[in-house]
Amino acid sequence: MKNVIQYDFFENIHDKKNNGILLENKKSKLHQNKINNTIAYYKKKYNLTGDIKNYASVYLCNEKTGRGNDVFIMSIDDAKKFCNDDRTKGVYLGNKWIYMFTSLEYLLNDCDSEINFKMDNGSQQKVIEELNIKIYN
Repeated sequence: MKNVIQYDFFENIHDKKNNGILLENKKSKLHQNKINNTIAYYKKKYNLTGDIKNYASVYLCNEKTGRGNDVFIMSIDDAKKFCNDDRTKGVYLGNKWIYMFTSLEYLLNDCDSEINFKMDNGSQQKVIEELNIKIYN
């Protein structure tokens, strides 16, 4: 059997071959407290209820510059609907663009500064309305 290394949310490294024995804990309690405080801040700021795992940050990506600004906070299910809609991708002045998402939990876990959501200019409002998507920011 091949030796497989797996990372979980807290970046604990487990060696599956050795029955999941914890090899290393890279996050200190201090850092975990910072993550918890950051999550609490965003839940309060954007009135997010329940588990932060249920929310996504939707961002614009393009061929030339890569990952762009975070634009929307929505549920994971809504993010899947939104990002899979053909109207949320295209070409502008020869540059391919697409909306993508990442879980808000992952983003906040990896975040060292405040996320400033740059609001959409209204270009996606029709898509949001037609797909019945709730925006939290």
